[in-house]
Amino acid sequence: MLAWLPGVALAGGAPKDKDADGIPNREDSCKNDPETHNGFADEDGCPDVLPTVRFVPIYGGEELSEAVLTVRSSNAPDTWTRGAFESTALPGVMYSVSVASGSCLTGDVKVMHGDEDRTIPIEMVMNESAGVSIRPTGPDGGWLSGVVAQYVNVDPMCPSATLDVAENEPHKVAAGTYAVQLTADGYADHSWTIEVDSGREVVLEPRFGVEPSLEVPAPGARVWVPHPHGIWMAPHAGELADLKPGTGVRVEAPGRIPATVVLNGEQRISLERTPEAVSLTLSVGVADIVEVDGEYIKPGEQGVVALALQSGEHALHVSGGGRDIKRELELERGRRYWVTERVPDAHVLLFGPDKTRPDPGGRDKLIEMAEHIGLYDFAIVPYLPMEGSASFDTKLANDRAQSVLQILLDAGISEARLQVREPHAAFDGDAKERRRLEIVPVLATLPGAEPTP
Repeated sequence: MLAWLPGVALAGGAPKDKDADGIPNREDSCKNDPETHNGFADEDGCPDVLPTVRFVPIYGGEELSEAVLTVRSSNAPDTWTRGAFESTALPGVMYSVSVASGSCLTGDVKVMHGDEDRTIPIEMVMNESAGVSIRPTGPDGGWLSGVVAQYVNVDPMCPSATLDVAENEPHKVAAGTYAVQLTADGYADHSWTIEVDSGREVVLEPRFGVEPSLEVPAPGARVWVPHPHGIWMAPHAGELADLKPGTGVRVEAPGRIPATVVLNGEQRISLERTPEAVSLTLSVGVADIVEVDGEYIKPGEQGVVALALQSGEHALHVSGGGRDIKRELELERGRRYWVTERVPDAHVLLFGPDKTRPDPGGRDKLIEMAEHIGLYDFAIVPYLPMEGSASFDTKLANDRAQSVLQILLDAGISEARLQVREPHAAFDGDAKERRRLEIVPVLATLPGAEPTP
């Protein structure tokens, strides 16, 4: 009687291989899962992945994501990458990795890959470090403590550094070109651009005092210093700091009112804006008196007066022809105003079928009208086009009203002076006339003013 044993071939037969991975059951540690044939532990019959190695450039305890790595290995072509490098490989593969960050930091490492995942830091060091000695003195000429130095290398790949200044302790920095800024609480900053060479010490001797400094938060600001001949001159670099406290300087900026400032330590100066011109046109008809801010203005032909005023508040007085009207005008810079006793006509816009925005010509007329209606409140009145269902017509009319409202708002008209009314039914006119919207003046007096009885 023959007995059959699992995993053992009968005489003359092939060995059993349940997972068909080429490894007989009797030698297969994972009979139900096929071996991953990747050159790593292929004899155990189990699936596996190659171990991972990761190289990370480090300087000052922090990872440098912009450093450039050159990776050489015994089983793959050379690789260049920025920041950390990660790869899988067979145990025993030799890696040689070098790393550089700009012209100032380098590092390298050689390692043989093992059979477990691992992360290998590459500690970077400065190239050819040199010394910078800083000897700050205060107003009394003695050593000034609490000074901080910030070094910014012109090479963007080189890290910046912020270091405390200590007596007889030079700073070690890599060779290169640096912008150096020295700060101390209560004093004006000092700035230099220095060249640092290996083996040569750089010495900085800043003297801190209550030096004049002037900040003008206005684009294009200029400071003029007095000249012995009585004229203002633009200062050269550092000249402002050389002036004595109590010196008067002139500060100017485009669109601002110039000011004379007496230097007194650190100062921040805000210049007032220059009032901008506003166009105001008066159409007063027959009038005996036209006054603006108490100044008599002679009406021109047909009672039209065109003025250029500064922005702000102005008083208007018109008398004659049975009227005596006094009003206060609030004029905004960059706007044009038209004052008339006649209420303007309603403005009519026509729309295409199913369109919610006026054509370009209609939009241009809206914007032009907006520049002249600064003295009136207006109602936006859409009409039902009578082209579909009641809900369709209502929505289309309301959408047209909102489109026109937005155009007027974008043109600078306050929302408080614009009213959107319910759609009106238009039973007369053809289909084109029913696709209209009217802008109707509802107030013919200036905001916040009443005619004098």
